[in-house]
Amino acid sequence: MTSGYWCAIGVLVGAATLTVSAPEEPIVPPSGESIPGPTMLTDATVPGELCRLPVTTLAGNGFVTYPGAVYTPDPSGEPALPGSIQSGMAPNYGYAYDTVYSRWLPVMPNLVSPDGTHYVFMDSNANLSTVDVRTGHDSQLTVDGTGAWHPVGWQPAGIYAIQATSQGPHPGLWLVPYPSGTPKQVTDLGYWQAVGPGAAYGTVESIPPPDTSIAIVRLDLASGAITKWFYQAGQRAPWIAGFDRAGAPVIQQSVAVYLVPAALQPQVIAPITKTSTAYGDSWGIWLGSNDGLFLFAGGELTRVSNTPLLPVGGCTPQKSQAPGVSPPVHIRKYMVRGGDTLFTIAQAFGLSSYWPLFWHNEGRPQTRGGTLTNPGLIRPGWILEIPAEPLRTYVVRPGDSLSSIAQLFYGPGHGGWWHGIYDANRHTVRDPRLIYPGEELRIP
Repeated sequence: MTSGYWCAIGVLVGAATLTVSAPEEPIVPPSGESIPGPTMLTDATVPGELCRLPVTTLAGNGFVTYPGAVYTPDPSGEPALPGSIQSGMAPNYGYAYDTVYSRWLPVMPNLVSPDGTHYVFMDSNANLSTVDVRTGHDSQLTVDGTGAWHPVGWQPAGIYAIQATSQGPHPGLWLVPYPSGTPKQVTDLGYWQAVGPGAAYGTVESIPPPDTSIAIVRLDLASGAITKWFYQAGQRAPWIAGFDRAGAPVIQQSVAVYLVPAALQPQVIAPITKTSTAYGDSWGIWLGSNDGLFLFAGGELTRVSNTPLLPVGGCTPQKSQAPGVSPPVHIRKYMVRGGDTLFTIAQAFGLSSYWPLFWHNEGRPQTRGGTLTNPGLIRPGWILEIPAEPLRTYVVRPGDSLSSIAQLFYGPGHGGWWHGIYDANRHTVRDPRLIYPGEELRIP
């Protein structure tokens, strides 16, 4: 498979609904492995499987564990579109993994309905058809037009599509509500690559001038306003590689990858990685490329695997095999900057509250001096560990104490961190001296 294929896939991935908004600047850590791009703030990953990421490879589809990067092919991972074999159509539009029904689908993630029950594709009559994932039944939508209908995203309002002929795409974007199938033109301007929450992204020119930089523009789906969103000098046209969990586009230009949460405010996340697809979930932004699989989270870029892998869904948490202990975690870190609060940091990482962040870091001595003791007081330069959510759990065994459990999770000599565990479980633990076998505790 050529690199051109990977680039084409990247253009089509479109509205893969994704991840945590990263800090605005690369973090400079005191130590850690460096790869081209932001320097990593990475502790050793605890051995074991934390989640399972569906991916497509050069040879087929399957799952890769994180951490550990163990790839397991799935023999059922290559479905075809309805009627594609009889009609001679291309067998699929790429692949997605539907966690609702635990099935592989023959379209990219942006073409799956938000509830995971259906997907859309262009059928052999160049119209839009939808497929019920549970039953496999396909239905053609009632659409008319002057060219073939190409879906570019499925959002709660319906299916967004463009029209094209053999001469190329037509300008404009259409909304096809589901299940009525009656199209409504959103705009007659622009050439749209992808649709995310509340916005579409594309270019003004249909075919960019050779070796000329062009801008990615944003179309507000509610107001119709078009805003210049991304522009960088370069010889290759940019494209939408995916979205983060909050709906910010991940844009590739040449060999650099940017997260662009606000107009003309790109954040470099991979300066020289040949990334072509991005998928955001609660772990971060998964970047798939010819160079391997990467995870961008909390300002750090971590190489997960050297094997070329494209993410086609979110990483699903896996249960631990060890009795009583939940899956191990990959430790994410964040360096506090001026103006930060625990609340804003928790928001950036998608945490439901700042309290787990406080509990997890309370009392931990900082290399630059000081200790977090007050949730309202943090200092620039402090390194905070970001807890995973949902929080890990532990089933109490005979002889356990909060202190011994703290040392189990945080390491020898850290028994004093028991009060963080106590605070996280005050709704069930009335007295920190009294815990009982079989009781399940949340570990911040």
